[in-house]
Amino acid sequence: MYSTMAARCFVVLFFLSFLVMSVLAIPSKRRRGSSFSTIKQLNRKGPYIGLITVYSPEEEAFFRTGAFKPDAKHPFVDLSGSKYDVEGRRYRVGKINGKKVVFVRCGVGMTNAAAATQQMLDLFDVTGIVHFGISGNLNDSMSIGDVTIPKQFAHTGLWNWLNPNGTMDPADVPYLEVGSYNVPEGDGVNLLGQIGYSTEQLFSVSREPNTAVSLWWMEVSQQWLQLARSLEGMELERCVNSSLCLPEKPKLVVGLNGATSNIFLDNAAYRDFLFQSFEVSSSDMESSAVTCLSNGFPVIVIRGLSDLAGAESGDNAVHTFGSLAALNAAKAVLEFISKLPGYNSPLQHYMGSSAFEAAGTNFICDTFYKPRFLYESLIKKCATADIFVDNAAYRDFLYKAFGVSSADMESSAVTCLSNGIPVIAIGGMSDLAGGQSGENAMDTYGSLAALNTSKAALKFISKLPGYNSR
Repeated sequence: MYSTMAARCFVVLFFLSFLVMSVLAIPSKRRRGSSFSTIKQLNRKGPYIGLITVYSPEEEAFFRTGAFKPDAKHPFVDLSGSKYDVEGRRYRVGKINGKKVVFVRCGVGMTNAAAATQQMLDLFDVTGIVHFGISGNLNDSMSIGDVTIPKQFAHTGLWNWLNPNGTMDPADVPYLEVGSYNVPEGDGVNLLGQIGYSTEQLFSVSREPNTAVSLWWMEVSQQWLQLARSLEGMELERCVNSSLCLPEKPKLVVGLNGATSNIFLDNAAYRDFLFQSFEVSSSDMESSAVTCLSNGFPVIVIRGLSDLAGAESGDNAVHTFGSLAALNAAKAVLEFISKLPGYNSPLQHYMGSSAFEAAGTNFICDTFYKPRFLYESLIKKCATADIFVDNAAYRDFLYKAFGVSSADMESSAVTCLSNGIPVIAIGGMSDLAGGQSGENAMDTYGSLAALNTSKAALKFISKLPGYNSR
């Protein structure tokens, strides 16, 4: 299905820039020179362990431990991660237990996680990445406050959303029958149809250029995972304060499966579906993006379980126990860093090394993600999500709710990550996104839509004024 999805909205993106550095790594113009000068000085003192967390409560819990000692001369570097970031991301540089680290709060969601990971690897001399934060608990054998260090992650938000009688792609991992959740069961017809779970399409340095490989599980580094097993049994916090404590002592578990999608999960039925279908024990919104974008560097994920992902009654427990879960994750991170052996050069960890081969992360994601983000094009709005839309009811909902006239799976990610560089998206309409009867028209008209897109792109290029410098 993915080969047809890729052709669906053949998007051509133009970056009008002569900068030879990574687009993801461009700071604002005002600070560009000083930022890169600072990074150059810092890298002479590297390498560093990269630390990536997600949002403010996790960052606050980490710094409250007091273990991070900022660099005396350059405690931080400010860089932009998107043209929508006014101040950009702040990379904090320092030491933990004498070991050099660079820390960043990436922001919620897979686009932010992917951008921050790639930016860190592009600019800083890092030897590996520790990604940490909180997550929802999908496994009834686990409890709020526990810490999980999964062995692998699946992106469970890459959907093929079909009409009720649509044909499922045999390549899809299980599929969710929305109608099977009618109450009473089987009563009436549910027009939301069914959802097929697609594999990621990733590119490997060890395979033919420009040839994608289908992959469901994104593994963390096996060597680091083995090292993390020594953390099992460590002391974790049980109480938020003197009057609010968990009924049982939290534990740390290594080697389970995790799920990542741009979905905050707070639904018991969907929680149970994910656990029963994929045997995933935690759910977050960033980890698989960090894992598959590690570019061969060692990577590990440490997550504190903050809630039951919808299985609890009343309000979600993240509001009560989120700070405790974040603190336990931070404590596990500090303990893991203390176990890391000394290192002098990142080259031993880079592509082609034994660590790289063992890590199972020699795949580079072919796209970033930003579901439900709407951007203004020249004449209309477009919706982007990790969903191949082939369902009339959902198609109509998108148009009525947001006024969007097209749907693809990539454009908003490139748009919001353009860092202020001029960008335009040109998409050919290949089908009616489920509004047609019978099979999706993309199989018939996809090539025509792609050709018309290419012609429009060529015409646009011909209209661009000459330019010799920025």
